[in-house]
Amino acid sequence: MLRSFKDLLSPLGVGQMAPILFLYAAKIPTIFLGISDYSLRIIPLLSGIGSLIIFFFLSRKILNKTAA
Repeated sequence: MLRSFKDLLSPLGVGQMAPILFLYAAKIPTIFLGISDYSLRIIPLLSGIGSLIIFFFLSRKILNKTAA
């Protein structure tokens, strides 16, 4: 991600699409960790773990304790 935050608002390459907030979220780890597979995959990893935790507590609240 060699683009600046301002450049991320301009069109991407041919056939490339991504939500703006995802581009901004992926830009932050690349600033601190450099451009690598791990720095680009940390945001989807944390989002997945966070959604599992949210789903667990939400299901405990909606369903009974044994179903959750």
